Amino acid sequence: MSSAVTSLRRQGRAVALLGFGGIALLAISQPIWLVGSLVIWAYCLYLLFYSLEENIRDGESALIASLGWPTLVTLVRGVLLAVVAGFLIIPVPLGVRAYFPAGAYTLAVLLDAVDGRLARAMGRATRLGERLDMEVDAAGILIASLLAIQYGKLPAWYVVIGLARYLFVLGLVWRRRRGRVVLEFEPNALRRILAGVQMGFLAVSLWPPLPSEASLCAAPFFAGASLAMFARDWWWVSGRLHRAA
Repeated sequence: MSSAVTSLRRQGRAVALLGFGGIALLAISQPIWLVGSLVIWAYCLYLLFYSLEENIRDGESALIASLGWPTLVTLVRGVLLAVVAGFLIIPVPLGVRAYFPAGAYTLAVLLDAVDGRLARAMGRATRLGERLDMEVDAAGILIASLLAIQYGKLPAWYVVIGLARYLFVLGLVWRRRRGRVVLEFEPNALRRILAGVQMGFLAVSLWPPLPSEASLCAAPFFAGASLAMFARDWWWVSGRLHRAA
């Protein structure tokens, strides 16, 4: 094992303990909240440790021995999502606590605009950071969708949006195992924009002051835009878009 990997694992363990500590402090008054939170934080840590050897800049081969601030910001987002997930298994909070899940998810969404820009500004854009960012985004959309449905802010069918990326990935695995065409994604700025818009909509929907009627009415429009992008990407990676052209 290289010294760089050893250093990264040591840093990863420190991050894990800090995250566990922060989550445990928040759960003092309601321990059952820990169940959902720790599952998500454990998932984030799995992604981190599984991908440590991808802590490499694009176009380079040398492993970077430190996680770096951009990746740490992404992991903070993971902690915030763990906080939001804890509310999935407890009754709808009242009073000031009713704002906690919306506040935590909104902060996670805002930080999504920070980690990527920070990585580019510091020259620390890595495969590890890119993978974590993408997976945290996807997990956040699923968690926020489920919570908004639970709170009556979105229709039950909106869970399809939360599951869309995971179903898409399973579809790609299915095609590869059967030896079917699977092309690389084409660069498309709209994909990232729509993901940001979707996260923003979910964040707004979770805030208690927003009437349920408003988010329920808007749901088909935001869902339609995301699903159209997924459909277009599926046609691309399966080669159908090329044949049609």
